[in-house]
Amino acid sequence: MSVNTVNSLFLPLIPEQISEKEALLIEVDRQVLPSHNELMHYLTASEKKQFSSVKYAQARDRMIVSRAMLRVLLGYYLSCSPESVAMATGSYGKPELKDQVLFFNVSHTKHKYMYLLARSVPVGVDTEYINPRKQWHDIARDYFHPDEYAFLLKCVGDPDAIRQFYSIWVGKEAVMKFSGFGMSLPINSFCIYPDKELQTVYYEFKKKLYCCALQLMERRDQFKCAIATPEGEKIKINHIIINE
Repeated sequence: MSVNTVNSLFLPLIPEQISEKEALLIEVDRQVLPSHNELMHYLTASEKKQFSSVKYAQARDRMIVSRAMLRVLLGYYLSCSPESVAMATGSYGKPELKDQVLFFNVSHTKHKYMYLLARSVPVGVDTEYINPRKQWHDIARDYFHPDEYAFLLKCVGDPDAIRQFYSIWVGKEAVMKFSGFGMSLPINSFCIYPDKELQTVYYEFKKKLYCCALQLMERRDQFKCAIATPEGEKIKINHIIINE
């Protein structure tokens, strides 16, 4: 399968360019993508070796799909082949381009893959499948900010409580990924308000205060998604869904 064949999944729907004040969110269902054996062609030799050694088939497929399709998209916008995209890792493990001409972030859960790209600003995205059987109470008590836990306690008995829990979860993940600090940023050190679709989130790292704009995307399915962008930049989210 050629890269042109893979790109044909996206070309009818995605813009040819990403504007300066835009973040492009591409949501893809696994079912419309090629097999991971075909997608392996877009990986570097070291990535092929690394992913092929993953023991569990499902985890191996996720890693290959996530990185290969990211390379296809980056290659399209950088006008180069997917395998030649020069990628690096930040100080705290966040994947990035070596020359920083394009910013990106990736998230996946179940069969959903989210690719967030921006021309001039860092971004963070997270998506999670809402598991209605998940016992959120202990997780929130042990890991969330006290104000988040207090908010959720008021929702006990409400069928919507689990969705509120996941709104906080994806919001936290998006902020941590946006920051570039990842898990080095204590998860209980900042607060997400699940009842606010748009909000400014303040967080401190190594005695320095930062902030970002957070959007909790409204969805009616069994998934939650959050996007973090620089505060004050007024970045428009162009959300494209590819599921058939």
